[in-house]
Amino acid sequence: MESSGKFERVFFKILKEQNIAGAGGALGTGDGFDPGTGEIGSSDWYAPGDARIPKVLGKGKVQTRKGSTGGKKKKKKKKAEEDEEEKKGLDTSWEDGDLKVTIKEVLKYIDDNKVTVEEVSTDKLKPILIAGPRDPKRVQAADLQYPAIVVVDMNGKYKSILDGNHRVEKAINNDIPTIKVRELDLRTAPEEYKALFNYKIEKEHG
Repeated sequence: MESSGKFERVFFKILKEQNIAGAGGALGTGDGFDPGTGEIGSSDWYAPGDARIPKVLGKGKVQTRKGSTGGKKKKKKKKAEEDEEEKKGLDTSWEDGDLKVTIKEVLKYIDDNKVTVEEVSTDKLKPILIAGPRDPKRVQAADLQYPAIVVVDMNGKYKSILDGNHRVEKAINNDIPTIKVRELDLRTAPEEYKALFNYKIEKEHG
């Protein structure tokens, strides 16, 4: 019985020492949790910078460090496809024998000569719209904030739409009265521009 009582006293002594080992007892220093204040608080002492904001996830999704996984994915046009379309547009060029001019060169020429942007009636552009057919989705997706490039012939008249036929067609289809235009005037343009862009076009709108 004596040995049993001695063991009991030692056991409770150790247990008491362990429970008052620090400011927070067996829970540690108490930096992250102090019940003595009468309220529960929080700190960043356990994993600094690892705070995470919980949010409701859709059915079938699992939250991970990189985001949620699973569930249905929205169908989005891949950025690579968009970049490819833009690249194709910027790769546009005109050739005749040894002569070759790219759209990039035309845009640089217009910028260097400080050609201004004008608001032009779509009625004025209808007769020079290059014949389609065009993809209706691409036409409707055309961004009208970018001006069309219109060729002005040697007589000072609009001759053709060098760049922006989709934009012009969108404006016509949606009854938009004017559209932004920058002019490539052949009267003052380089000789290769005069040779390449003084062509006859097929009319689509009368």
